[in-house]
Amino acid sequence: MHPLGNIRGTLSRHLEGRTIVLGVAGSIAAVKSVELARELARHGADVVPVMSEAATRILHPDALEFATGHKPILRLTGAVEHVALLGQVKGKADLLLVAPATANTVSKMALGIDDTPITTCATVAFGSRTPVVVAPAMHEVMLDHPIVAAHRKTLIDHLGVTWVEPLREESKAKLADVEAIVEAVIHRLATTPPNSGPLDGQAVLVVSGATEEAIDPVRILTNRSSGRSGLLIATELHRLGAHVTLWQGRGGQDAPGHLASNAKSFTTHADLLRLAKGDLSRYTQVWMPAAIGDFAATPAPQKISGDKPLRLELKPLGKVIAAIRKAAPQATLVAFKAESDPKQLLARARQRLKDHGAQFVVANLADSFGADATEAHLVNAARVQRFKGAKAQVLPQVVAAVVAATAASSRRASARPRPATPRTKAARKPKGRS
Repeated sequence: MHPLGNIRGTLSRHLEGRTIVLGVAGSIAAVKSVELARELARHGADVVPVMSEAATRILHPDALEFATGHKPILRLTGAVEHVALLGQVKGKADLLLVAPATANTVSKMALGIDDTPITTCATVAFGSRTPVVVAPAMHEVMLDHPIVAAHRKTLIDHLGVTWVEPLREESKAKLADVEAIVEAVIHRLATTPPNSGPLDGQAVLVVSGATEEAIDPVRILTNRSSGRSGLLIATELHRLGAHVTLWQGRGGQDAPGHLASNAKSFTTHADLLRLAKGDLSRYTQVWMPAAIGDFAATPAPQKISGDKPLRLELKPLGKVIAAIRKAAPQATLVAFKAESDPKQLLARARQRLKDHGAQFVVANLADSFGADATEAHLVNAARVQRFKGAKAQVLPQVVAAVVAATAASSRRASARPRPATPRTKAARKPKGRS
């Protein structure tokens, strides 16, 4: 067995059973395609590499054979590899990923020119309506060339390409992070029928991170939340096909690229309340792992200094979750409850279900703040499910449990017989002429 089997599916199974054709063009960023192929495999994908002649002068084909377990396709033969992989044939690939894509490759794909194995695969993929993801890498001035920019627009607007924005640094349009490219692939497949994800077409809101309240111009009141749980939850929802909006407060991590484009930041409790007063009616689910402060001080106008005891008067703040429930009454609401007393954890989680009309509460002990591991209790009106382990494994399981339970509830609701509509007696025509 090829040693690739040791890593396949070790991160997730979102690409299990999926075949990805990886087109590698002649950019220096071709050296990252080995890492990219391996990361796709860690999510379960079978990756088939296709290289342009220019790419082979930068990266030896043996490197991609090691990374994927397949000999790269370097030229097209009588085996019509492009049609066998991406045509209207049984067992064809699920997606074409071109990464890196040069200015030359981008322009040829848009114009339907197929004079390399990659561009010929692209022509076939567009014709067979196979999803295409493009991650460019080139000098910044090349990406900004008006004609190249127009071809980019053609690929996105007319050919339905998912475009992974490059990183603009040092006058280069550098290949996006491997994680961002992989997330784009997973999300594109999760939003492509007939095998789309369970949240395809749904808008979901995730409120993550911590609030902070000023004591003076320098100091703040906050908590130990890292915001990591919210990012893991938002990522998993994105992988299931959801269009995720992220409200992100204070935390140790920035929003990753696949979430950053639809993220809004908040700092204080008041900031969150302002966001909650917007139109939230489009959201089918709202997840609230944010650690929102319950109290605030009246901030001093100047920095507080000295060596004498200091007394702060803290005023209670309202519950943001109540405002969000009011703004999104139709959404499945997933609240979170952290407690320091294990004996009170489940009782207080059940109380939160009642107090705020939540369908689920994820309850955990406060000692999991900032830790890599957690024990989460998923509480609803009927049962308690327990999940224990690394957060990166536990939180996707919690998301899956909520999605499965919500889908089952919807099926039961749609299967219930509707009450018969009473028939009204037809009005009798009066005798005689009408």
